[in-house]
Amino acid sequence: MKKIEQLLDGIIERQDLFAKQMEQVLDKLCENQVSCKKEEDKFLCCAKAFQQVKEAIECLLEQLDTYGGCITQQTWND
Repeated sequence: MKKIEQLLDGIIERQDLFAKQMEQVLDKLCENQVSCKKEEDKFLCCAKAFQQVKEAIECLLEQLDTYGGCITQQTWND
């Protein structure tokens, strides 16, 4: 009877150890998810900023074309 109790105690100890290890793994997974989300947010911000810069440059180029006009032989010699 004592041998069975010892075996059961060993099983319970291993289960407790396994539960603690799984808890640590879950903590790491949650930590990685938060880290990934922060990185994704940073990349999205960069992409949005680049798009805004592109739109601003396109707008400026249109304005330069409007104000610059066309260079002809007459305007070149002045």
